[in-house]
Amino acid sequence: HSSQIDYSFPEEEKGVGKKHFVIKDNFIISFGEVHFLVQIKPSTAKTVSELTIKFVQGPKLKEELKFKSGSRPITIGRQNGSVIHFTSGNLSRKQCRIIFHEGNWMLVDGDGVKGSTNGTWLYANDYFPLSTDSVFK
Repeated sequence: HSSQIDYSFPEEEKGVGKKHFVIKDNFIISFGEVHFLVQIKPSTAKTVSELTIKFVQGPKLKEELKFKSGSRPITIGRQNGSVIHFTSGNLSRKQCRIIFHEGNWMLVDGDGVKGSTNGTWLYANDYFPLSTDSVFK
Protein backbone atom coordinates (compact mmCIF):
# COMPACT_ATOMS: atom_id res chain seq x y z
CA HIS A 1 0.00 0.00 0.00
CA SER A 2 1.64 3.26 -1.14
CA SER A 3 0.55 5.31 1.88
CA GLN A 4 2.59 3.10 4.21
CA ILE A 5 6.19 4.20 4.46
CA ASP A 6 9.03 2.31 6.12
CA TYR A 7 10.77 4.73 8.47
CA SER A 8 13.80 2.48 8.96
CA PHE A 9 16.13 4.61 6.89
CA PRO A 10 19.32 2.98 5.60
CA GLU A 11 22.43 4.89 6.67
CA GLU A 12 23.38 5.60 3.05
CA GLU A 13 20.14 7.61 2.62
CA LYS A 14 20.68 9.86 5.66
CA GLY A 15 22.51 13.19 5.52
CA VAL A 16 23.48 16.02 3.19
CA GLY A 17 22.27 15.52 -0.36
CA LYS A 18 20.28 12.45 0.67
CA LYS A 19 16.59 11.55 0.96
CA HIS A 20 16.26 11.85 4.75
CA PHE A 21 17.88 14.40 6.99
CA VAL A 22 17.92 14.96 10.75
CA ILE A 23 16.58 18.46 11.46
CA LYS A 24 18.32 20.50 14.13
CA ASP A 25 17.25 23.60 16.03
CA ASN A 26 17.20 26.83 13.97
CA PHE A 27 17.50 25.19 10.55
CA ILE A 28 15.73 27.00 7.70
CA ILE A 29 13.84 24.79 5.25
CA SER A 30 12.92 26.17 1.81
CA PHE A 31 10.96 25.17 -1.27
CA GLY A 32 9.75 27.55 -3.96
CA GLU A 33 8.97 30.90 -2.32
CA VAL A 34 8.36 29.30 1.09
CA HIS A 35 10.96 29.53 3.85
CA PHE A 36 10.44 28.48 7.43
CA LEU A 37 12.54 28.27 10.57
CA VAL A 38 12.32 25.18 12.75
CA GLN A 39 12.82 25.36 16.47
CA ILE A 40 13.09 22.19 18.51
CA LYS A 41 12.33 21.80 22.18
CA PRO A 42 13.94 18.50 23.25
CA SER A 43 12.06 15.95 25.30
CA THR A 44 12.63 15.60 29.02
CA ALA A 45 11.63 12.96 31.55
CA LYS A 46 8.22 14.69 31.79
CA THR A 47 7.64 16.11 28.29
CA VAL A 48 7.80 15.03 24.67
CA SER A 49 9.85 16.83 22.02
CA GLU A 50 8.13 19.75 20.33
CA LEU A 51 8.80 21.19 16.87
CA THR A 52 7.81 24.77 16.06
CA ILE A 53 7.60 25.93 12.44
CA LYS A 54 7.80 29.71 11.91
CA PHE A 55 7.19 30.89 8.36
CA VAL A 56 9.61 33.70 7.46
CA GLN A 57 8.71 34.13 3.76
CA GLY A 58 5.89 33.09 1.45
CA PRO A 59 2.09 32.89 1.64
CA LYS A 60 2.06 31.80 5.29
CA LEU A 61 4.40 34.59 6.44
CA LYS A 62 4.35 35.05 10.24
CA GLU A 63 2.29 31.88 10.84
CA GLU A 64 3.59 29.63 13.59
CA LEU A 65 2.69 25.96 14.05
CA LYS A 66 3.63 23.58 16.87
CA PHE A 67 3.83 19.79 16.73
CA LYS A 68 4.60 17.17 19.37
CA SER A 69 6.78 14.12 18.75
CA GLY A 70 3.83 11.73 19.10
CA SER A 71 1.80 13.42 16.37
CA ARG A 72 1.21 12.04 12.89
CA PRO A 73 3.73 12.89 10.13
CA ILE A 74 3.68 16.56 9.15
CA THR A 75 2.91 16.43 5.43
CA ILE A 76 3.58 19.58 3.41
CA GLY A 77 2.37 20.24 -0.12
CA ARG A 78 -0.47 21.09 -2.50
CA GLN A 79 -2.29 17.79 -1.97
CA ASN A 80 -5.61 18.06 -0.15
CA GLY A 81 -5.24 16.65 3.32
CA SER A 82 -1.67 17.90 3.79
CA VAL A 83 -1.11 19.00 7.38
CA ILE A 84 0.45 22.19 5.97
CA HIS A 85 -1.44 22.85 2.74
CA PHE A 86 -0.43 25.29 0.01
CA THR A 87 -2.36 26.24 -3.12
CA SER A 88 0.67 27.60 -4.98
CA GLY A 89 1.63 25.76 -8.15
CA ASN A 90 5.39 26.16 -7.59
CA LEU A 91 5.71 23.28 -5.14
CA SER A 92 4.86 19.59 -5.37
CA ARG A 93 1.63 17.96 -4.27
CA LYS A 94 3.78 15.99 -1.82
CA GLN A 95 6.64 18.44 -1.24
CA CYS A 96 8.04 16.94 1.95
CA ARG A 97 7.17 15.47 5.31
CA ILE A 98 8.60 15.86 8.77
CA ILE A 99 8.51 12.92 11.15
CA PHE A 100 9.85 12.10 14.59
CA HIS A 101 11.99 8.95 14.27
CA GLU A 102 14.36 7.33 16.76
CA GLY A 103 14.57 10.46 18.91
CA ASN A 104 15.11 12.91 16.02
CA TRP A 105 12.96 15.13 13.84
CA MET A 106 13.59 14.03 10.25
CA LEU A 107 12.94 15.86 6.98
CA VAL A 108 11.92 13.58 4.09
CA ASP A 109 11.71 15.10 0.60
CA GLY A 110 8.59 14.07 -1.32
CA ASP A 111 6.45 11.31 0.13
CA GLY A 112 9.36 9.12 1.24
CA VAL A 113 9.19 7.00 -1.92
CA LYS A 114 9.36 9.62 -4.68
CA GLY A 115 11.15 12.96 -4.22
CA SER A 116 9.55 16.32 -4.93
CA THR A 117 10.05 17.85 -8.38
CA ASN A 118 12.40 20.68 -7.36
CA GLY A 119 13.65 19.39 -4.04
CA THR A 120 13.44 20.69 -0.49
CA TRP A 121 16.32 22.90 0.60
CA LEU A 122 17.88 22.96 4.02
CA TYR A 123 19.97 25.88 5.26
CA ALA A 124 22.01 25.06 8.31
CA ASN A 125 24.46 27.03 10.35
CA ASP A 126 26.52 23.94 11.10
CA TYR A 127 29.32 21.74 9.77
CA PHE A 128 28.49 18.49 8.01
CA PRO A 129 30.58 15.56 6.91
CA LEU A 130 30.82 15.25 3.13
CA SER A 131 30.45 12.06 1.18
CA THR A 132 31.49 11.26 -2.40
CA ASP A 133 27.92 11.79 -3.64
CA SER A 134 27.16 15.08 -1.80
CA VAL A 135 25.43 17.66 -4.00
CA PHE A 136 25.94 21.43 -3.71
CA LYS A 137 23.70 24.02 -5.36
